[in-house]
Amino acid sequence: YMSRGKIYARQNDCQHAIADFSKAIAQNSGTPYNYLDRGLCYRKLGKTDKALVDFDSAIAAAQGRKATGVKDYIKADALFTLFIARGNILLGLGQALEAQRSFKAALFLRPNDKKVKASLAKATAEVKASQTNKKLYHACNNPDPVKAIANCTQVINSPNVPPNMKAAAYQKRGIAYDRHGERQTALADFTTVLANKPGHGPTLLMRGVTYAQINQLDKAIADFSAAIESDHGYAKAYTLRGRAYEQKGALQKAAADYSKAIALAPQSVEARMRLKALKSKSHVDAPAGDANKKGDH
Repeated sequence: YMSRGKIYARQNDCQHAIADFSKAIAQNSGTPYNYLDRGLCYRKLGKTDKALVDFDSAIAAAQGRKATGVKDYIKADALFTLFIARGNILLGLGQALEAQRSFKAALFLRPNDKKVKASLAKATAEVKASQTNKKLYHACNNPDPVKAIANCTQVINSPNVPPNMKAAAYQKRGIAYDRHGERQTALADFTTVLANKPGHGPTLLMRGVTYAQINQLDKAIADFSAAIESDHGYAKAYTLRGRAYEQKGALQKAAADYSKAIALAPQSVEARMRLKALKSKSHVDAPAGDANKKGDH
């Protein structure tokens, strides 16, 4: 199976090669070459997750053979190929630190290989950039909104920033823009986050609050409603939607939302205070859930 798999692999027939290498592994799971060759085929097919599993299995199998005293537990050329392939995949996935370790292992086997040196230099540069980005990301919380905006912008514009970090930087920059009074720019950043993370409750609330600040109450209510749809236990969303309804003059709806917020979070001081004030100034009774009652507009 192993020999036939290699023939298939040389012919770029990875599907048949993988099938044969899998059968070879089933018969002898302690041979590192089958994992390596199958991993290389997975890589050709773009199945990088499976390729990484096989490369790690090849390393484990080689270590197992070495521990039992097998002299030629894996040939140096095969080990070199393994570390290079593994490093390139990890680098492409943004895992620069692990890629750096693989390239260092490859360089140990071939100290004068220029391609390995170049790959290691690239991984090392990305590791340093990642460390810098993390520092800047934490600096996005700077109490000075101008500095926070600058730091977040550097993270957003940096190459190879993980998608989750970039999305969080957009969110933090949106908060900073809002604090600086740049509402439209803040809205743009929150919208960018939501384009990549639809239904993200906290960002919907942030955008909704910003809409409310510029008196776009229908859009604010739509965002608060979307946040509630994503989590029906989101007490804060009910409170904020209640405030937006109150601003619109839809007092029964506002009272209903404040009551719902209190039911979900009895410790909600804001919801209690606003409901009490609303009843006091408008004589709104406990909500009956009828959207057409007097006070709703």
